[in-house]
Amino acid sequence: MSTLAKRLIGESDYPDDETRTYEITAWPEHLDKLERLFWWINSTRSGHSGAAELYVDGDGAARVEISRKGHALKKPEEEIHSKSSGEPEFKVCLESKVPSCRSGS
Repeated sequence: MSTLAKRLIGESDYPDDETRTYEITAWPEHLDKLERLFWWINSTRSGHSGAAELYVDGDGAARVEISRKGHALKKPEEEIHSKSSGEPEFKVCLESKVPSCRSGS
């Protein structure tokens, strides 16, 4: 069965898929921005790749709290340190074939 057909009937190409539920508490405008990011991630299922950037102001502008229903959030494998170089402190890659994504997460 084709990938498109499986999606139309709700079957997954990935038999190990699981569903997790998270609760995010933040200001409404920040939740709207996160929701648009989630929408964009969903849109990549159509067959395109891309990268997104997320800036978080931890000095007070962003008051975001995320919890996972029934479990603790998984911590990064390595400690995260601030970088003054302008490089991201933390990278998340949902594709292990991208060379810059192989370390970290």
